[in-house]
Amino acid sequence: MVPAPSRRKPILARDIRGIGFKTADAIAMKLGIEKTATIRVRPGISYALTEAMDEGHCGLPTEELIPLAEKLL
Repeated sequence: MVPAPSRRKPILARDIRGIGFKTADAIAMKLGIEKTATIRVRPGISYALTEAMDEGHCGLPTEELIPLAEKLL
């Protein structure tokens, strides 16, 4: 059983074991959370960096990270 999230601290569904960023972001969109909401953007940037690390990068310059994050979000 998955515990209900606290109303005081919103979480993205990706914080629940077994749910990845893409699924969590799709749920957020269906719940009406705006595309520019911090609760979606921060995990989106983290996901973009993880994707870059999977390709062998240890970091990305801002001018590369922003377009990647925009594409993924």
